[in-house]
Amino acid sequence: MKEISSKDKGKRATSGSESTQTTLNQLLKKDIREEACRQIARFFYTSAIPFNYVKNPEFLKALELVAKHGPSFKPSSYHDIKEKYLKQEMDQTMNLLEEYKLEWKKKKRLFNNV
Repeated sequence: MKEISSKDKGKRATSGSESTQTTLNQLLKKDIREEACRQIARFFYTSAIPFNYVKNPEFLKALELVAKHGPSFKPSSYHDIKEKYLKQEMDQTMNLLEEYKLEWKKKKRLFNNV
């Protein structure tokens, strides 16, 4: 009988069928990824979206959140994107602008006193 070393304790031995299952899962996942990438590319082509938009960090963040949500994710409606989320983005932008304006006023006062 072979003794198990301390570094091998807690490791699970894999049988041939587990190895085969892992390989099948990897192939399936690779096929699904390829299909998803082609669909994303098709979306870019049919919407005339410039290719460099793929480099936009917001694009990557959106895909990560969709993946995190899982297969039951339902995309936003036309109305939600056009109304609800646009208003939220505009409000957030205006709040950021107000913060910058306050900072600019402080700096302007600082420079006027010099």
